[in-house]
Amino acid sequence: MRGFAPPLPASLPLPLPNDSLKALYRQQRCLLYLLAPQQPAFAAIASRFHMLQLPKRLRFMVAYYFCFYFLHICNDKIHYAKIMRDMEVEEPSSSTIKLQVPTMADFPISPVAQSSQSITSPYKFVSSFTNFQLHSIAPTRSKLFLAGTTIPRSRRAKKHLSVKNVASDQSHELKDAISHQEANALEDFVPDSSSIALSIKYHAEFTPSFSPEKFKLPKAYVATAESVRDSLIINWNTTYEYHEKMNVKQAYYLSMEFLQGRALLNAIGNLELTGAYAEALKKLGYSLEDVAKQEPDAALGNGGLGRLASCFLDSLATLNYPAWGYGLRYRYGLFKQLITKDGQEEVAENWLEGRWAIHGRLTKTTVNLRLWSTKLSPRDFDLHAFNVGDHAKAYAAMKSAEKICYVLYPGDESREGKTLRLKQQYTLCSASIQDIIARFERRSDGGEEKEEGPVNWEEFPEKVVVQMNDTHPTLCIPELIRILVDVKGLTWKQAWNVTRRTVAYTNHTVLPEALEKWSLDLVQELLPRHVEIIKQIDEELIHIIIEKYGAADVDLLHEKLEEMRILDNIELPGSVLDLLMNSKEQVVSSALTIESSEEEVKKTNQQEEDGEAEEIEQGENELKLFIPDPTQPKLVRMANLCVAGGFSVNGVAEIHSEIVQNEVFNGFYKVND
Repeated sequence: MRGFAPPLPASLPLPLPNDSLKALYRQQRCLLYLLAPQQPAFAAIASRFHMLQLPKRLRFMVAYYFCFYFLHICNDKIHYAKIMRDMEVEEPSSSTIKLQVPTMADFPISPVAQSSQSITSPYKFVSSFTNFQLHSIAPTRSKLFLAGTTIPRSRRAKKHLSVKNVASDQSHELKDAISHQEANALEDFVPDSSSIALSIKYHAEFTPSFSPEKFKLPKAYVATAESVRDSLIINWNTTYEYHEKMNVKQAYYLSMEFLQGRALLNAIGNLELTGAYAEALKKLGYSLEDVAKQEPDAALGNGGLGRLASCFLDSLATLNYPAWGYGLRYRYGLFKQLITKDGQEEVAENWLEGRWAIHGRLTKTTVNLRLWSTKLSPRDFDLHAFNVGDHAKAYAAMKSAEKICYVLYPGDESREGKTLRLKQQYTLCSASIQDIIARFERRSDGGEEKEEGPVNWEEFPEKVVVQMNDTHPTLCIPELIRILVDVKGLTWKQAWNVTRRTVAYTNHTVLPEALEKWSLDLVQELLPRHVEIIKQIDEELIHIIIEKYGAADVDLLHEKLEEMRILDNIELPGSVLDLLMNSKEQVVSSALTIESSEEEVKKTNQQEEDGEAEEIEQGENELKLFIPDPTQPKLVRMANLCVAGGFSVNGVAEIHSEIVQNEVFNGFYKVND
């Protein structure tokens, strides 16, 4: 440990009550920031016990002992007694405190006259800091701050955070009452360049990412990023806890791409610490720009679709909306372009060879970008094959699982490539929907500490909205229905009603031929249960179309079905064929039902027989319109499934949304009008 570090006193007071321990633990980060520029030994101790994986109560005790140790070193019994009195804890007797430490004669302490300040934490713990000057033997001087903590009666107060609800009910808008004075006092407490520099040095030395080596640019970048992450996590955890406590309606943004770019400078800017970090790195011999250039681009996206997704997450956080993003953590991204003597070459992008995860667009309100990856479960590893030397067989299952998240948009010219893409989409949808449902159930139960109770699934659309960025996450519609019906025990009608009120779709193209389609055979091979659900959704949609346009005009009905059906070039369901046949019989019967005399009936018997034959032939010819073409592939039209299974469709701009409404999906718009 660097710097002066006297030993612990021989005797320490008994542990404080739980509330007092919690207060000290919450204040230790404030102490760390204040002490860091002046006394590296104290900062190192604080950082060490803060990073320890200890039981919760033990962490409180360690924090308490650290604070006591700090006061004990300074030999200031007056302030120690004040802390004990403020915490309503009986002051230990003089026999309990044994000042068996090295003499402090060389470190005389003189208080600075009337120099004090107060800080209000988000938990309403008021800490008053009194300024002291500590003169050391060395020619350099450093300042220390002694803290007296006042604990309120209530265990926890509301945090300083204002979050808007995405629900339409404005009465549920989330606003936390806090005075401007309290807000200003909290916001004024920011780390300075000295404490930031010490934090960077700490991570460069103790964060396990490098072997011992010189403080070069790569190491400076990692240490700086870890230092920024420490500050971001405070906002991140506070936002999460607040959303959980208030049970807000949550927006979940599903996208195969997130083209977020480099996050370091953006995060520092959102924290309003650009100047402080620039000055801190300058003290360490580097510029902020040079350090930021060490960050690799996150290869999570390709173009406009991924950039839009990242912009949306950034905007949602900036506007204080409760939102999460879901995507895949690609190992190699798309590709990296190299120019060699042989021309252009495309190689795997190794952006993620480092161990640093990609965080979301983090501001004061912090949203979460959750990226899924696929790995083989340890119990599925063929240890016997590995031990007998059949390594290829042992690794086969592992590679089959991991390759799903190797590359963004693998080539789909081959059936294997198409299969891999479909697996990617289902991985995103299934993992995300399961996580969303688990979070909803936990909130419905009232938290992890309460006993489980019945879940009201009718409230699901009131607390959850799933936004699909383009058609890649379309499988979340049948996946949500599958879980609700097969796992949660809802009826088809209930599950379909919940899903249609939960899911929304963002369209990215106005060209019908560019809309995503999948081979029905391929989907049937990989996801047979989902095909059953899609067929049932398609049948529901056909009945809605017939109800809107009727069955009298067969040509119009055929046109609308060709335009709007989810399943392309697939025979009509049996219930729909029966409905069409019954409709035709009713039309023919009503046309032939007239009052006639016996003679007129006899005269027209032959005509009726001929007419019936013609009607039957005409009906058969009309039904031939709905017979699939065996020369054409059977397809699942994902865009139509998105529109039919959701409550809202939008484009990426106002004019785009108008085209979607008036041209691309005009049939759906008229049906729902």
